[in-house]
Amino acid sequence: MGNEPEVHRPGTTSTHRFEQTFGGWALIVGGTLLFGALLLIALLPPAPAAPSELARWVQEHSFQLSMSDELMFFAIVCSTPAIIILLRTVRLSRPVSSLIGCSSLLLAMTLLGLMVVIAGRLVYPVFGIAMSDDSIALIVSMLYGTLHCLELFAAVGLIALGFALRDEGVWYLLPVASFGAGGLQILGAFPWLTPAWLNVTATAALLFWTIAVGLWLRTTRP
Repeated sequence: MGNEPEVHRPGTTSTHRFEQTFGGWALIVGGTLLFGALLLIALLPPAPAAPSELARWVQEHSFQLSMSDELMFFAIVCSTPAIIILLRTVRLSRPVSSLIGCSSLLLAMTLLGLMVVIAGRLVYPVFGIAMSDDSIALIVSMLYGTLHCLELFAAVGLIALGFALRDEGVWYLLPVASFGAGGLQILGAFPWLTPAWLNVTATAALLFWTIAVGLWLRTTRP
């Protein structure tokens, strides 16, 4: 009936332990790949305002854009299951904040997938179709606009998970790391206005958070 205690089948705990170990490593690897991808973008010189100069800008930095594109793809592959496992781990103790946090991070992964397509169109040919200067200007604007939305969703996710991860024993600093990294994502959400060092700092804070939470996920009890 509805009030009967939950029956734990043999092997359930070991399965959860495997999930958490896998999720922890996946989050660390995904965060490292994402750091590399966003770092390459953060280190790009400012894009010229004149559309006629953007084609040269893209050509000069095509290697950085293409490498960032590849890293973003594999970051999605690693981070998406890790976020789902994180939600499964904390949803019972903190249902609302964990749902808001993890769903926001999953939306950020969706936007990261859109960035893969946008950045890929800049550097990879499609049927040999040439792009006009105005088309390149539009795609570059969409690339940075999508990055802006991604970092805002990441900020919401990290701040919400700061509430979900509170009071975690020896990991009591996880909320502080979540709130700090979330705040830096907000500050770095305007990469066309903020200096490169601030964008790099925000990206490094996100990497630190993924490593800390990944290690916590590996060591916490199911």
